Amino acid sequence: MKRFCENPNCENTGFKEVPVSVRNAADQRRTLCVTCEEAYSWGVQHGEMSSKVKEVWIVAIADRGVVVHVQAYPDAKSALTSLVSYLAEYNGYKGPANIRAIRRWLSRHDENLSVEITCKAWK
Repeated sequence: MKRFCENPNCENTGFKEVPVSVRNAADQRRTLCVTCEEAYSWGVQHGEMSSKVKEVWIVAIADRGVVVHVQAYPDAKSALTSLVSYLAEYNGYKGPANIRAIRRWLSRHDENLSVEITCKAWK
């Protein structure tokens, strides 16, 4: 660890060595003072939070080409549960919460109804 902070705009005493990336991830270390180390930590936290990608499951239901229901869900299970609830309430579906059973039911019962469940990445 060096004696002084390696931030070119700072002349304080060094406090902590932190990993930095020059050519590869964390391939070098630099000495920072307390204030610069805190700013560094905030930057690392911001980078980690802003780089997280989540999945969003979208349920879209159209009746005769007109979209009648669209909603986003955090996981596939809740999206499927919502689809089953909608079909049971508005279309008389009485089967299990199984995508294959729903497909069979749709092919036999309602030629005007179209259902789509998709997964999209979301930041």
